[in-house]
Amino acid sequence: MDKTERIGFFDVEGCVVMAKKKKEDEGLKYLQMPLPQSAKSYKTVKINWSGLNRRQDIDTGMLSEEANISTAYAPYLTPSAKHIRLKLTEYSCPVALYGFDDFLCCIYKKGDGIWVDYIKNEGTKVYTGLVCEQSEFDESVYRSMVQFNVYDTPTDPLGGSYRRRLLIFPDKAAMAMYIEEDSFDITSYTDAETERTCYYADKSDIEPKEYGTLYFNRKDGKWYEYTDVETDEKTGNYGKYKFRLNSDESYFKCDGMDAAVRTFTKAKDDSIIAGIDDMSDEEKEKALEEWTLSSMPDKTANANYYYYNAATKETWRYVEVELENGGTKWDWRVSTAPAVPGLKYAAVHLSRVFGVDDTRVYASGFNDYCNWTLDTVQSYNEANAWVSASQASSKADGIFTGIVVYDGRVVCFKRDYMQEIYNTKNPFRINEIFAEGAIDFRSIQEVDGRLMFVSDDNVKLYTGSNPRILSYSLNIDGYRYAAAGSDGRCYILYCEDISGNKYMFTYDTIAEQWSRQTVSRRIAAFSHNTQGMYYLNEDGEIYKTDTGDYAHKWSFETDVTTRQDGNEISANIKHIKKLQMLAEVSEGAEFKVYLLYDGEEFDKDKSHLVYSSGGKRGRLPVRVKPRQTAHWGVRLYVEGYGFVKLYGMELWYEPGGDLYV
Repeated sequence: MDKTERIGFFDVEGCVVMAKKKKEDEGLKYLQMPLPQSAKSYKTVKINWSGLNRRQDIDTGMLSEEANISTAYAPYLTPSAKHIRLKLTEYSCPVALYGFDDFLCCIYKKGDGIWVDYIKNEGTKVYTGLVCEQSEFDESVYRSMVQFNVYDTPTDPLGGSYRRRLLIFPDKAAMAMYIEEDSFDITSYTDAETERTCYYADKSDIEPKEYGTLYFNRKDGKWYEYTDVETDEKTGNYGKYKFRLNSDESYFKCDGMDAAVRTFTKAKDDSIIAGIDDMSDEEKEKALEEWTLSSMPDKTANANYYYYNAATKETWRYVEVELENGGTKWDWRVSTAPAVPGLKYAAVHLSRVFGVDDTRVYASGFNDYCNWTLDTVQSYNEANAWVSASQASSKADGIFTGIVVYDGRVVCFKRDYMQEIYNTKNPFRINEIFAEGAIDFRSIQEVDGRLMFVSDDNVKLYTGSNPRILSYSLNIDGYRYAAAGSDGRCYILYCEDISGNKYMFTYDTIAEQWSRQTVSRRIAAFSHNTQGMYYLNEDGEIYKTDTGDYAHKWSFETDVTTRQDGNEISANIKHIKKLQMLAEVSEGAEFKVYLLYDGEEFDKDKSHLVYSSGGKRGRLPVRVKPRQTAHWGVRLYVEGYGFVKLYGMELWYEPGGDLYV
């Protein structure tokens, strides 16, 4: 180092010297003053309205609170659609709501019975059906409704035709999936001796099918039902079932699963085996076969039912029989018609009904929701039904709360445990997978290949590995009630926290963001069909959510912005210099922008209103220079009405010394 170099007030040899005057200071002459320099400005830009975060509210880049906001146009911000009530009579005791294809099924209690309304065209046409006249389960028990396709040809499930049925548990009822207002010529059936079964005309057939209670006669344009005719002394009809004019063309009755036994009368011809003791073995075998054939159902009988022979007191079933050579064939055999279990929750997989009650897991027989025949020591069949007690650890000794089919397997839920059912045929096996559970069957929804559900403390997401928390940003410490629905993209959740506060959230799986809508009544169930998303509230009203109508109020509040020159958090004093936004305002819509400083809470009368769209329409640039206000942080509160799309925001500010107190 050069000995003449100075370091502070000391040279390298330690001798004290005077510090040299800076060269730049020597440039000012007599009476000259330095030029003033402008304060440096900083800018905060928001081009991605990053969803809802109710837990953290400082420099997250997210929204701290919302009311009726959607992520449908993310990263841009728009309101959610207005919920519009369907024009239906409200149900005094609503139970459940399901959607299939283009119709809804609303299950409710009326009197002592359980009823179902088959709703088409959003309520312009409603068929009312009786599920059961008196249910052993009250309206507080949620009903499971699943679609089951019954193949008419059990030996050819791929090439054969099938009937679509809707099954209702735990009431053990079945109904047609499609109620068609088509017709056939009833004339030839007016006095027909048919079985005591509910019927409905099907669009593709000229004869009645077992789809309901009503027939429509093309000839006279009137509806008929097959019912018990009162005794008529003149005609001699003593309680016979005949076709009668129906006064209510929108009424039908569900079939009971336990009543899926057809009665016929066919006595065995004892003369066939007369003198059997004198027959050879070959003659005996042939005679016994003919004797048996004389008492079994006809070859034309529908193989999907049990048949009770009132003459012989035998019940017959079309089953797969093992042959001596090792092969199999389908044939009629004497069987037992077991009772259908009262499943609390049900799902359909592998042409079987899987379900749970409190402690057991069930699977119906193959291709038959009425077949619950179990294996015995003497008899085993892969197509038989199956039942097992819950084989869980001591940590999962609670009752089942739901069942669902996910990723090709049946997943069973308890409040604190998940189990999967393995195998593709009887016998099945239960495997414990995770110590995570769902508090309510209604909260379990598959969305875009992901399974979501609500546990005691969080909304969870399951994809095959350990479920992960999805709801941390919602800032809800515990859940006491939850019901959810899915439109294939979003998980729509109604929930109540442990304090009873009501919330309605939507999780967008594409944007991976939460949003919030307002709701005032508890929601009992969600459903989705080709017409849209619906929910049933506790008052028995059905609402549609994705209406395309935005004629309602909405609002949101950003987090507190403190950033300065790239810093994450800055407590320095700042002054707002300029606010810029780009917005698109539709006809009849408007919005206002307020600035909230530091810890200020929004007050419509006192908060700083900086912009109002008034009657402006179209794509609008918003440029505002607010009054000079010193602050360490600032929030935006925006409220509006109708459809408004916000593209982005720029906030310009400059540092500003100390606050005067």
